Amino acid sequence: MTVLRDGGLLIRSTSARRIAALLLPLLLLATVVFVVAPAHEAVAAPARYYKSMADTQRPDWMGWVGDGTSLARLSIPGTHDTLAIHGGDLAVTQEDHGDGAATLQAQLMSGIRAIDIRVHAIGGKFTVHHGAIYQNANFDDVLTVLRDFLAAHPAETVLLNLKTECTGSLGSCTDDPPYDTFEAKKAILESYFAQYAGVFWQPSVAGTGPADVPTLGQVRGKVVLTRYNEQDTYGLKDMFDRAPSDYDAAYDGVRYYQDDYVVSSLDAISGKWDKVRRHLEATDKGAADKVYVNYLSGSSMLAYPYSVAGGTLGYRGVNEFALDHLFTQAASRTGVMFMDFPGPGLIGSIVARDYALAAPAKAQQAQADAALTVRDLANSTSGTADVRNEQLRRFLDSVYPAAEWDVVVAKGDAGADLQGLGAGTVGQPTWADEYLVAAAPTTGQSDLSDADLQAAVEAAVGTGPSGDAQTRASALAGALRAAYPGRAWNVVVKRSPGGFSNWFVSGYGTMYKKTTEDWNYMVWATGGTPATVGAQIAKAPRSSTDPAYSFIAGAQDKYGSSGLGVPQSYTGGHFSPGTEFGPDGYQASFTYDNSVVIAALLAGQNRDVARAVRLGDSLLYAQDHDPKTVDGRIRASYEPNPFITRDGTPYVGGFSVYTGNMAWAGMAFCRLYAVTGDGRYREGALKAANWIQSNTADSRGVGGYTGGLVDYSGTGDEMVRKEWKATEHNIDVGAFFAMLAQVTGDGVWKSRSDNAFAFVRSMQADDGRLWTGTGNDGVTQNRDSVPEDVQVWSYLATLDPAFSRSVDWAATNLAASDGPFRGVSFAKADTSKVWFEGTAHLLAAYHVRRAPGDDARAAVLQQTLQDAQSQAPNAVGGAIVAASSDGLTTGEGDIYYAAPHTGATAWYLLAGAGANPFRL
Repeated sequence: MTVLRDGGLLIRSTSARRIAALLLPLLLLATVVFVVAPAHEAVAAPARYYKSMADTQRPDWMGWVGDGTSLARLSIPGTHDTLAIHGGDLAVTQEDHGDGAATLQAQLMSGIRAIDIRVHAIGGKFTVHHGAIYQNANFDDVLTVLRDFLAAHPAETVLLNLKTECTGSLGSCTDDPPYDTFEAKKAILESYFAQYAGVFWQPSVAGTGPADVPTLGQVRGKVVLTRYNEQDTYGLKDMFDRAPSDYDAAYDGVRYYQDDYVVSSLDAISGKWDKVRRHLEATDKGAADKVYVNYLSGSSMLAYPYSVAGGTLGYRGVNEFALDHLFTQAASRTGVMFMDFPGPGLIGSIVARDYALAAPAKAQQAQADAALTVRDLANSTSGTADVRNEQLRRFLDSVYPAAEWDVVVAKGDAGADLQGLGAGTVGQPTWADEYLVAAAPTTGQSDLSDADLQAAVEAAVGTGPSGDAQTRASALAGALRAAYPGRAWNVVVKRSPGGFSNWFVSGYGTMYKKTTEDWNYMVWATGGTPATVGAQIAKAPRSSTDPAYSFIAGAQDKYGSSGLGVPQSYTGGHFSPGTEFGPDGYQASFTYDNSVVIAALLAGQNRDVARAVRLGDSLLYAQDHDPKTVDGRIRASYEPNPFITRDGTPYVGGFSVYTGNMAWAGMAFCRLYAVTGDGRYREGALKAANWIQSNTADSRGVGGYTGGLVDYSGTGDEMVRKEWKATEHNIDVGAFFAMLAQVTGDGVWKSRSDNAFAFVRSMQADDGRLWTGTGNDGVTQNRDSVPEDVQVWSYLATLDPAFSRSVDWAATNLAASDGPFRGVSFAKADTSKVWFEGTAHLLAAYHVRRAPGDDARAAVLQQTLQDAQSQAPNAVGGAIVAASSDGLTTGEGDIYYAAPHTGATAWYLLAGAGANPFRL
């Protein structure tokens, strides 16, 4: 008897009886081992590596990949034994979304683009089987679903691995005569090729030999037959050249297919993962023109497919291992990964490797997909809010380095509404454990000043949003979008307790924080009038930043790897040990340098919170144990050997107390408080701020802050107030007080910040440059020297378009070259040498500004700084030396030398990460 459904063959009753007879011995064996094999599947859904794939829809993800991309370059999620949804725990490999290939439809919608179909020849047709077990679907069902899906999503392609399943052995099926011969099955296959001629990419089914690997543009809207196991004249070249099953040490990655499917027990799951991992590594470094295939699946009577995939009884599954690996390890491609029971996070982590292949015109769609991936990877994070935020940012920086990201992690009662680059909300939040997580791409560009943003938020919050955190976030975002159209508005709302161990927002552009009663609001916007935004600027490669970080770490550990201590600012070259500087070389550890080092340790790919805390604690100790006056002051420099003297006070190198240094230390404390939530840093920042306000606030002219106290005795006994006002110091104070207003919620610091920035604005000349400051009368402009730092820092601190002109003035008028190096000098007094720290300032500004052409300008500076690590005089261990050659004069009486410098190296780490130390 034959039963037909929708014109397709189901199965004959005689075959059903044969299947039952074949299964009986297996069922008996399963009964014997019942107490050993897992009796139920583990619940592994929270990390989204296992099952629930339909929670995330990716029907068009290939649409944003460039046409010229070879299939060999793609990372493609696939399913092993795609329609194996019947037959019990030993046979089932996929979630059941319905018979008749409805399960395939669900997989395609979730992003699966490689399928593994096993067929049985019967009645001149193919039915879909797993071993002896019919899966309630026919090959016609499969091809109909594929045809309809690709018609609706013509930018996609699907790779089809086709295998005849029946071997006649125990547990398998037997093809029905006369269709059990090679020729008969080939005739059946070619009848499908003819019937569905428009579905297949013809070179893969021509039968004249395996086809060359095509580009995605060649196969959009088509099914690519990658292999038919009974005929090697179909499919693609080399794709299923099997890797050795033993994966011994001689395996060199020249074979492209791993499918060691026997997992003898639960103990053997980790061994299966090791084979998957090694093939992933071979894929990443392997031949660029070959398609690599990696099966994550495996099973045995003692390890069912769901156990191998999802884990059970305390054993981790291969899917979990794979997701952890893909979330934490950089890799440019995975190849085709065939999986059992894949979850949406695992699918997304594979697709994420393709973001780098996005066509420029399709970048927005790729970035929206990345925001979706963050949602699915939220449960792969761990730790406090700031740590989780950094984990997500590292992942995004790895898979999509061309984009900038706003990332939000908040614990407890929190809500978020992120708009990103698009007109609609793309950063939909999700929950992981107790943490809300959201991410969205951003330009970091806005036409709103700090004051404009503050006014907008104050007006919107003043309308009284109410309800829970998410309701408040959505209401505030809606009000701002209605009142100020043409911009992308982003809102995060968090109920107390605060502290950035409870919530952490990392992003770009102008941000404003407001606290009302128990509610904290963080708001930022992108877009507006400055609509001309240049290309994305690539971050510095890890091959360059890792050695730079190692230099900083080595300097910090030179006199002890734990406890309080400060690093020498300059080592080697002119400052080497000898007659002038003694057996340990120049010992000064400048407060400014240490503050920049803290900022660098809290940003980018080389983030090290523990080291930043250790250095921050050392500055707090110096503040609270000053040998002369404990009033919040922090001295210009200390010495590291020993940092703490016998009487318990810090070893002071330079007793002067400069306003700018104090502000930099205060910014370091604010940043540490934002990251750790430790109130000691906020108190230290307040002490520094109150010292600045009490000792340097000035009412002459347009106000601002004077230079601080200078020591003329060498012992701290003759401290003289300096009456001049420096533009640089006022930039520092303005940025510091703005941060302090954010972390304390006290608006008085914001108004004091505005006062400092008003002074800075008064120093701008008609051509955009900023003068150095004033003379001792506090009014007359000092037009000597005109240093680089004030030009670039003014923009970094305010993001005011008016100071964008200052950046350009510095790039043009302070341009310097010295041998292979191209950058800027300290001032016009000497442009014969490159000042590498200033060059890093300018690189950071280009990252933040991203005006048209900044990408090309940044590339020159980035290359110079990378070259300086190995080619500059006295270069050692990844450090950045202060100047390209000895003897760079500043015009202010100081000289820079080609000596490794912690400050310059820290600025390079900041600039290379696209970070801005003047903004929280």
